[in-house]
Amino acid sequence: MTSRLTRVGDGYGLVLPQAVLDALGIDPEAPLEVTAERGGVFVRPIPAEAGDHRDRVRRSAARMAEIHRESLRKLAQ
Repeated sequence: MTSRLTRVGDGYGLVLPQAVLDALGIDPEAPLEVTAERGGVFVRPIPAEAGDHRDRVRRSAARMAEIHRESLRKLAQ
């Protein structure tokens, strides 16, 4: 399959055929991971549990930063 980039606002987009989206289980609302590796661009759907894990880690880090705010402030000096 050959494709070209399409102008979208100030950037460009790649239109993926429905067959590719179906094969990967990607719907229009699915979060995607886009990486440049080995001279190519790779697009992978992010599993729901991975997104949940990242959110839990962010909330935990924010909670720890709040609990230890004074200690972190002293260490930063």
